[in-house]
Amino acid sequence: MNKYLHFHHLHNQPTLFKLLNAWDPLSAMLLEQAGCAAIGTTSWGMANARVQQDGESCSFECFITQTKQIVDSVNIGVSVDMESGFSDDIETICDNVLTIAKLGAVGINIEDSSKKTGQLRHINEQSLILGAIRQSLDNAGYKQFFVNARIDTALLAQHQFSNTQARADAYAKAGADGIFIPGLTNPTQIETLCKQLPVPVNMLALPTCYNSEALQNLGVKRLSFGNTFSDNCINLIQKQVSKTLKCSDHGDLFQYNSITLPF
Repeated sequence: MNKYLHFHHLHNQPTLFKLLNAWDPLSAMLLEQAGCAAIGTTSWGMANARVQQDGESCSFECFITQTKQIVDSVNIGVSVDMESGFSDDIETICDNVLTIAKLGAVGINIEDSSKKTGQLRHINEQSLILGAIRQSLDNAGYKQFFVNARIDTALLAQHQFSNTQARADAYAKAGADGIFIPGLTNPTQIETLCKQLPVPVNMLALPTCYNSEALQNLGVKRLSFGNTFSDNCINLIQKQVSKTLKCSDHGDLFQYNSITLPF
């Protein structure tokens, strides 16, 4: 089974697929070493690594350089968080997706809000974008490349369930392989979408939505962890540095298991 089919298979098994997210080559290698079957990237974590805010704050060329380092560092499939596509022009977005595919990634995550306006794209506009992406990938020989369509209604506090449902249905019909609704936490609505859609539903782990067994029982097929691990690493360093500067006994800094790095 090639890596593209394997990635699809991970979304179509009885057990929910946990997609952990990397932000640099080392984090990617550690996730692979720990047993992840595939990983995603986190644009938030990658932006932190550049000392920038999330939200397409760098050039696409800079983003691709970072992404290539992550993809090249592991032997497992990598799904790339490409935010809103680094453009609002359909042709440019399609070119950007193909650039990512040519790096060796197995899929993308693309949002239906525009970074330029900070607002949701019209449902018809995003459907056209997704359809064009699918056609471009198929024409270039990437028919198994996984397109995960992210719906930002909940994150932008514009969540009327009928709107979210309509977008999910339209994006699936346009050619999306999966539907991602970060911020949606209502169990009844999640279950309704899982039953309604012909493609796997992806949720984001949040302080209000983190029980994978409960989500699996609702029909969710993938749980993404976004910037969780990146944030945890930052938080650990901040706490340890603060403690080190305030105390004289530093023995706790050495109370960790021996480290075996994958290189």
